[in-house]
Amino acid sequence: MSEIIFILIILYIAYVIKTSCNENKETGLSFLGSKEEVSETKESIEVVKKEQPAPKKIKPVADKVMPLSDGKKIPSGNLRNPETGEEAKMANSYRMSKRWIKDALVAEGLLDKVYKPAEVDEAKKIEINLAFEKLLQMDKYK
Repeated sequence: MSEIIFILIILYIAYVIKTSCNENKETGLSFLGSKEEVSETKESIEVVKKEQPAPKKIKPVADKVMPLSDGKKIPSGNLRNPETGEEAKMANSYRMSKRWIKDALVAEGLLDKVYKPAEVDEAKKIEINLAFEKLLQMDKYK
């Protein structure tokens, strides 16, 4: 007998949970309040969306810099450190470049800062490769 009562209680609890979930699904925004408040909020959101101007398009960095090449290919060549006289071959990526080369890019004003590997995305790769090309053409580093 107690088992039947226990099963009935479980079924009743499941029914209550199901009905409360269905009521919340009807509005989708039940945390905002009643249905009238939700419809007013939706209308005000639509009005705000219509009133906002379209965002301005920003040109990529590669368009601002006069590219020596397409900027996608990593330049090749040797660089000489003017302070120590050490010669280093240009690495295949910014991440693998020697520290003094990265510092030279910043010192010459070709880059804003020395980037961490996680900060380098596709747009930054193009900007970095263009900076490498300019650095290779400077007499100071030949």
